[in-house]
Amino acid sequence: MPRQFGLRPLPALAALALVAAALGGQAPQPAAQPAALTVVGSIEAPQPGDPISLRLVPLPPFAQVTQPGSRVWSLTYWSRGLRCQAYLAVPGGKGPYPLLVELHGGFATGLPYHEWAVGTSAAQAEQASSLPAVVLLPNYGGYGPSQGIVGDTQDDLIDTVAALKALGQIRGLRVQRADTYLAGSSLGGAIALMLAAQDRAVRAAIIVSPWPGARLAAQWYTTQVGHLTRDDLDGYGELLAYGSDLSTPWYRGNSPVLSRIAVPVLIIAGTWDPIVPPGMVRSLYRALRRHDRSVALRFFPGGHGPRGQAVSTAEATFLTRHGLPLAP
Repeated sequence: MPRQFGLRPLPALAALALVAAALGGQAPQPAAQPAALTVVGSIEAPQPGDPISLRLVPLPPFAQVTQPGSRVWSLTYWSRGLRCQAYLAVPGGKGPYPLLVELHGGFATGLPYHEWAVGTSAAQAEQASSLPAVVLLPNYGGYGPSQGIVGDTQDDLIDTVAALKALGQIRGLRVQRADTYLAGSSLGGAIALMLAAQDRAVRAAIIVSPWPGARLAAQWYTTQVGHLTRDDLDGYGELLAYGSDLSTPWYRGNSPVLSRIAVPVLIIAGTWDPIVPPGMVRSLYRALRRHDRSVALRFFPGGHGPRGQAVSTAEATFLTRHGLPLAP
């Protein structure tokens, strides 16, 4: 396995993408004409967040779409001088709709190559089209269709912010950007926390088996080193290659500022997760609770990224409670 502290890739929140259909509690909105979305592309002097192109992704005949007129689009945009890509699932109702940003897992400190197999796919965007929200699923630089090599957590945050900026330049999109919700898995959990700390539009976040960021992970490792397995020692111990001073720019840039998070957060974790151990998740929970008492932690049987009806119900109930109606 690559030198990544044991953080194996994890798909975006499959349970959340299917939760509306699983719960069966959504009354379909009246059918409407599919949105005619357009952008003005930029191929010269690119600025972060400048859109390049927007194209419709054909859905297969067997697609399980519960919103009449739902469409999936592929958005290409500039970030860090790279042509990055994101999928966009748009319901067919009149809207406007809240925005849900799904953040996929991956590698916390970058790789010297492009990782085609990791990221989010058109199939996941198709599943997300069943939700009563505009869903943005970005592929960070170096993942899937996006250019470049895999960057660190800070690079992935930059690419996500650029995707949100590009989203704002789509003409005809019926989205309430002021009502933004986040769903981050593994590495995407840290990106969700970093975004929640700086984006006032965020209303709530779900993080599943979350990477807590470089600083907290290193702190946890140094206090638990005498009790860790060989896999943990081989993986998380490599954090110390970046030094023992956790105040350096690299550690700060690759860690969420937990004191700035003031929105409801639901942490979901597996009881025997070998990638982000339960003890590390509890450390993140305690650190968040010092600043935000609305943070909740739920453990479910399973490993990295637990799934199932109980997880789907917990996610839907949480989002419904905080303004994104998914539960019946």
